[in-house]
Amino acid sequence: MKAGWIGRALAATALLVLAGCGGDVATEIRTNAPLRDRVMETMLHDKSSAQYVLMRIGTNPDAVDLVLQTAASDSVGREHLMTLLKGMQMALKAGTKP
Repeated sequence: MKAGWIGRALAATALLVLAGCGGDVATEIRTNAPLRDRVMETMLHDKSSAQYVLMRIGTNPDAVDLVLQTAASDSVGREHLMTLLKGMQMALKAGTKP
């Protein structure tokens, strides 16, 4: 499944802020595809950075909603999401952690 735009946007924002870039960060992320791609590749190969972004997304209810909407936007993602949810439901009924 394709990485969502949320992860790319958060990674690019973090990189731009850390690099001290001036200007409108949101515009830079939307309009600079090479930067977006470079940041995403960096995040995919840096476990610590990826975990940080995922932790930030996971603690923001609006971001979680967007991730779930993105995951459910096609049949493959929807099927995977439903499988995960059913597994969690079965684990809860069995009294174990998913």
